[in-house]
Amino acid sequence: MHDSDEARIGALMTRFLRLVSFKDGDQPRYGELPALFSLHARLIRTSGPVPEISSVDEFVRTRRRAVAAGELTSFEEIELAQTTEIFGNVAHRFSSYAKRGTTNHGSIDVRGAISTQLIRTGDGAARRRQLLPLQALPAPQWRGGFGERASRTRHVSDRHG
Repeated sequence: MHDSDEARIGALMTRFLRLVSFKDGDQPRYGELPALFSLHARLIRTSGPVPEISSVDEFVRTRRRAVAAGELTSFEEIELAQTTEIFGNVAHRFSSYAKRGTTNHGSIDVRGAISTQLIRTGDGAARRRQLLPLQALPAPQWRGGFGERASRTRHVSDRHG
């Protein structure tokens, strides 16, 4: 069961990153992002002096405007390494990432860290919430359990001794 949890979390992270990534001349698949997130999920960008907090819909709207206006013309984000801790129906994933892209102000070439919280719901679905440092991206919901590409996963027991 734990291996399938790890596989699902990895698959969710991969899907999320693919949806926000796009090549010059292509369109990102932002419209698919809300299906990955819980209804009340928040994306929190912490790289500025004051955290930017947005709903998934606000995040999608803002990014779509930037692409339509030619402010963002390409973008790619990849997970470099990750650690996932699972306790019951909750998982926390710490990821290092690299992102690159092109804006109307120049190139993006950044590495940073993302903190993502995931919950498994009673219907077997998981929902994702993400804290976004260094201009990271939003947070999806994952269905059926926890994820795949965890380089290190720790299952925390609620038993003592």
